[in-house]
Amino acid sequence: MFGILIFIGIIQAIIFGTFCRWLATQKGYDGMLWFLLGFLFSVLALIAIAGAPTKVDKDNVFVTTNSYGNSNSSDNKIWQCPKCGNKNEPSLFICKKCNYSLV
Repeated sequence: MFGILIFIGIIQAIIFGTFCRWLATQKGYDGMLWFLLGFLFSVLALIAIAGAPTKVDKDNVFVTTNSYGNSNSSDNKIWQCPKCGNKNEPSLFICKKCNYSLV
């Protein structure tokens, strides 16, 4: 009986670890670290990564406004969403296709 409980606990830990890893990589965090945290702390790690903000890749996002907040008409660049690759207008701050934050 005790062996079955340990087996079920290990399976549960692997499931939570895998789900935490998947969610962490979707949000831009290290997947292996979150797998380990999910394996050890299960529900607590899942709540933590679910509430964590999505990381934005600063290299793929650029601002085309001047110091007054107005768009620079000579510098009309297209913002490419780092999540789905959709090309967006520079005036948008959220991707039209996947609603990912571009700022």
